[in-house]
Amino acid sequence: MTAIHETMANVLRCVTGRQYLAFPFQHLYRRRKKDNRSIPPSMMQKIKLITDLATQAGETDLASKIRYVFDDVLRNAISHSDYILTDDQFRIREAGPGTSIALSGIDRKVNYTFRFLSGLLAAANNMKSALRHAPKYHKWKNYEVLELLADESSVYGFHVHFSNGNKSTFMRTKDGVTQVNMRTSDGIGFMVGMIDDLEPIWKINGVPVDDWEKLKKVRASDS
Repeated sequence: MTAIHETMANVLRCVTGRQYLAFPFQHLYRRRKKDNRSIPPSMMQKIKLITDLATQAGETDLASKIRYVFDDVLRNAISHSDYILTDDQFRIREAGPGTSIALSGIDRKVNYTFRFLSGLLAAANNMKSALRHAPKYHKWKNYEVLELLADESSVYGFHVHFSNGNKSTFMRTKDGVTQVNMRTSDGIGFMVGMIDDLEPIWKINGVPVDDWEKLKKVRASDS
C-alpha cells in the first residue's frame, strides 16, 4: 500500500500548493534509542497525514470515506490472525472483552475500498495516457526545457534540459527505473552541472531553440 499512499499524499500536496515529495512520509520515521534503528510510520500515522491533507484541500468527504474504510482494530486483528469467523460475525480476540463485527459490514468496507483504489489507479493511468498527446516540450522560466517521454500507451518519464548542454532524466519502464542528475531528498532537485556555463537561452541537447511555435505542435509520443 505504500506506493498508493504516497500517490494520494502527493496528489493532495499538489492540490494544496505544496511541492511533490518522492518520500512524503519520510518525516514520520523515528529512530529507536537503543540501536538507532529506523522505525517506519504506522499505517494510522500515514492515514492521518492523508486525511489531514484532504481536509486542508477542502475534500472533507474524501477524508470521511478514508476514515470509514480504515479500521485499525480490524487491520491489526487480520495482520496478527487474532480473530474467529462465524457464519455472520468477525470476532476479534484481544485483551479484555472481545468485540465482533458483522461480516456484512466488513464486506461493505472491502468492496468500497476496492472500488476506490481501482478508480484511483485507473485515473493515474488515464492521466499518463492522456499526457502522451500533450506537447512534448515545455519552457521553464530559468531557461530550462522539460521534455516529456512517452511511448504508444503513456508517458514514462522526462528530460530537463539546461542551457549549458546538460540534462536530468527520470524514466520508469518495465525494465526498471533510470534517474540521472537528480536528487529526491526534500523534494525533487536537479544537478545542473557547471553553473558558470548557463546562458539566458533555451536549449535542447545543447542546441538553441529558435522556433517554439513549431515545437508546440510536437506531441509527447512523437519519436
